[in-house]
Amino acid sequence: MSEGPDRGHQATGRRRQVACVPGSKYTLEAVYLPVCEQLSKFADVHLYVLDFPESYDVSALLDRKRSEGALAAYTMMPSPSRAVRHHRALHHIADALGRQQLDMLILAGDFMPMHRYFIDAARAKRAPIIGLESGAPTKLLASYRAENKAGARGPATRANLGSHKASILLKVPRWAVARLEWIRRYVFQYKVLPFFFAGRTFDLESYERSGRILFATVRVDSVIVLSETVRRAMRHFFPEVDVRHAEHPMASRCRCDDLKGRPTKLLVTLGAPWHYYIEHENSAQDIEDRWCHAIFEAQAIGGFSQVAIRPHPRETDPYPRKLVERLGQDGLHAVLLDPKESSLPDIVCDYSGVLGAPSGALAEAATACRRGFVIGLDQIQGSIGDPSAGLYGSEIVEVGVGEELQRAHFRERSGQEGSQRSVLEHLLDLTAWSVQSEAALREGRVLAKP
Repeated sequence: MSEGPDRGHQATGRRRQVACVPGSKYTLEAVYLPVCEQLSKFADVHLYVLDFPESYDVSALLDRKRSEGALAAYTMMPSPSRAVRHHRALHHIADALGRQQLDMLILAGDFMPMHRYFIDAARAKRAPIIGLESGAPTKLLASYRAENKAGARGPATRANLGSHKASILLKVPRWAVARLEWIRRYVFQYKVLPFFFAGRTFDLESYERSGRILFATVRVDSVIVLSETVRRAMRHFFPEVDVRHAEHPMASRCRCDDLKGRPTKLLVTLGAPWHYYIEHENSAQDIEDRWCHAIFEAQAIGGFSQVAIRPHPRETDPYPRKLVERLGQDGLHAVLLDPKESSLPDIVCDYSGVLGAPSGALAEAATACRRGFVIGLDQIQGSIGDPSAGLYGSEIVEVGVGEELQRAHFRERSGQEGSQRSVLEHLLDLTAWSVQSEAALREGRVLAKP
């Protein structure tokens, strides 16, 4: 059994060294960069970013954060699609961390080979390892809601995490091909390459093999989540894990009170890349038709001055542009946004509200803006099943399959601020650090707790 974190060995009054391993690049601005900025007041924060997707460039953003002092340094790690380069780089990073001071590791997951290299390095240094949610874990929440709807009684089992199936059965040949490809990747990424570079192999729990959990669970010391719903789901399946609910770092970003009047534009977030829906036995035309029906339904109720379409940051197909063209031909003032030019939290208050397919973007929008409506359309997913828009909490209106949009769905929200502790407060509580005075904080000194 590995040793727990050392909560008493730190020297007094010195700068702490923190390694952060966030999730996808396009969620950096919502969670990890604000937390890094808060930590930078008394710690040197090194951000390790997975370069995926490679087309989504965040180097200018990270350079700016480094020049502002929010980051001490950042490292771009090769994508797992470049498997050998990826593992070689991780081995070198873990080796370097073993020779340096490390006071805390924060990461968005604990299941990928990438996470295992960092966790091994932190365990060797006896540094606290904290899982920090970077986006709503939709599959965990879908499994949790499925169990509740089924009236499950008695202790929860993790086997149930893999039991919530989509509403269709994929054809057997297609399933067999996908399964063989998964086995090939698993053996290569979790066994062969780690053994070659680090002399060890990695395993996966059954719920991780099924893809139901893409988050940190049993390999970290504590987990910080950003909604009460996620906390309950985690405690349901992982009662032994220390799970803490923190206020979302974006909760203070709302600009609605500074605006003169309410905006009259509608923001539409398309959820997953278009090809994701097509791969699950939807046609491109079906998806476009569903979006057009929903958008015109919303327009009939809201009378919006403009409809802005925001694709997924990994979108590579021309379908969003074709959707905008069709909406324009049918009389709507529709525009296409580039998700790489501005983050969702930066723009959401400029719109009356958000209409979207189930995705983490809905939770992000509802957190960053306290007044605009946020509506999740389960029917956009078509035959995929797993409706999950309403899983993120009461701030999001879920419109189920077969339901119509109603005027009540477009009501302005209350705008009340949350009362949860911040991520930073939880992090300080989980370590041996103590900010003894405002002067110490300004000078970047954090003292060991007596």
